Amino acid sequence: MAAQLGELDAADIPDELLFDHFRIDPEYEEPASLDFARACRAAAYDHVREAYGIDEQTMSAHPSIAIAVLAVARDMFDNRDMEGRAHSNRTVEAVMSSFDFNLI
Repeated sequence: MAAQLGELDAADIPDELLFDHFRIDPEYEEPASLDFARACRAAAYDHVREAYGIDEQTMSAHPSIAIAVLAVARDMFDNRDMEGRAHSNRTVEAVMSSFDFNLI
């Protein structure tokens, strides 16, 4: 896995690494849960790229950015719910704030 991380491309994080990072076994996981994990990866990639203004080439060139994408994706996956909490989900707020705009 360490060798894999050193060559990691944020735009092309393999499912195997994603599931390993999320500590889920695709053999025993529901297909919907695996699809949600993939959606978290895509959303995290978009969030990191847009929130920090990083172009596609830079995203792919630095394995450390891929690790950041994995960390954000894992947080999204682990904190799927937004209801029933005293505090809001910061990851969801950060992602959604990039779509905030004032109509006035």
